[in-house]
Amino acid sequence: MRLFFAVNFSDDEKNILLKNIDELKKICSRGNFTHRENLHITLAFLGEVERARLGAVCAAASQLSAAPFDITVEGAGNFGKLVWLGVEKDGANELRRLASALRAECRARKINFDDKPFSPHLTICRQPEFSVGISIETFKPNVMPVTAKINSFELMESIRVDGKLIYRKIYSKQLNGKD
Repeated sequence: MRLFFAVNFSDDEKNILLKNIDELKKICSRGNFTHRENLHITLAFLGEVERARLGAVCAAASQLSAAPFDITVEGAGNFGKLVWLGVEKDGANELRRLASALRAECRARKINFDDKPFSPHLTICRQPEFSVGISIETFKPNVMPVTAKINSFELMESIRVDGKLIYRKIYSKQLNGKD
């Protein structure tokens, strides 16, 4: 099973995020744009996990205690050929704490994960080809901020169905504790 922990968005939040993707599409001749249903912020990417370890993975998440919080998705940038929207201010520290605590629980249970430093962002396009004379700098000022309420995080499975990448929720952890 190909797994990751993520913060997901409500339908209303996804609608605004999609407007940002539509703005990016206007200045790209092509690209692999993230589908609406796949919009998320990855907290920890686990990669391939044996089904027998699924209970330990869910147990790691169940141990966390954090209060719900708000984030504002408002920045944009790129990592090479990947365009992202970022959480640079409101909620960034809370996301970092959540990701750090989750990774610590995984480490304690010997659950492997990609230990690249956490950067609060969501991928909106891979392999963009900008129109002639256009760059990511043209897109940045047009990003519409999105405020989201983070009440939970999920364990997601990445699968392909008829060639389309689909993320399926396996487990959800409600945030209702103290920071």
